[in-house]
Amino acid sequence: MPILSSSILTIAVAAAVATTAAASLPASDVTAQAARSSAPGAAAPARALSPLQQAVARVRAEGYTPRSTRQYKPWAKLRVLVGTATGSATGHNLRAFFFVGRRYIGTDKSSPSGTLGYVGQTSTRVRLRYGVYGPGSADCCPTSHRTVRFQYDGKRLVALDRIP
Repeated sequence: MPILSSSILTIAVAAAVATTAAASLPASDVTAQAARSSAPGAAAPARALSPLQQAVARVRAEGYTPRSTRQYKPWAKLRVLVGTATGSATGHNLRAFFFVGRRYIGTDKSSPSGTLGYVGQTSTRVRLRYGVYGPGSADCCPTSHRTVRFQYDGKRLVALDRIP
């Protein structure tokens, strides 16, 4: 019996010594250890988004998905992305999103278009092609098309032609 008591006492003393030793470490050692263990896996600082990435993020924030990023011209003062409403079953819920540099300046019109495409641009003007629907036209099949020019006048986006 005395051997069993002695063993339990030895284990209890060893545990108490280990706990006291761990508790007596200076806080600076704990902080330094935490820094050393997190340094290799630490995330690098976030890089700034490119103007295109910012534009795509804005289009998505508006509930649209860019159809393509090829029409976004980083060399141009006025830039555009055409987007389809995210989750649109038909793809005929389109809007043009305009940017000057990194700044979002608005959409082509207040409501979506059934057919909309990028035609081309200069540094300060963008040309878009809209479907024109006659009575009874299906979403897929506009009866004609109209090209509309857009320009940024230094304060706002201006449609130089009537938008259908």
